[in-house]
Amino acid sequence: MSGAIPVAEVLEQVVLSALDGAACRLDVSREELVLAVADEQSLDAFAAEHGISRADAERAVGDGLLRAVDDAEEAGALAGGIAELVRSAVQRIPPRLALALLLQLQGWTG
Repeated sequence: MSGAIPVAEVLEQVVLSALDGAACRLDVSREELVLAVADEQSLDAFAAEHGISRADAERAVGDGLLRAVDDAEEAGALAGGIAELVRSAVQRIPPRLALALLLQLQGWTG
């Protein structure tokens, strides 16, 4: 048996860590942020309620994702090739969609 952590668990941890970091940066709860990234209207409402731009909210989530991927890769929990694919996605698509993609991948691998 290998001591490797299942991919689904790694992806879940990446998502949770990303949301924790972004929530901390925005000074909100993770739960509030999860609801905010559910769809574009929720994200717009969240941004308005907190006096920030939508771009600022998306940047916080994207930065959280990149940091969480880096952390997982450095810990040896996420292979470099997968980490690079996730980074590429985060840099090219809205962070809320990247989160949704990671959660879908988690379901496929779990």
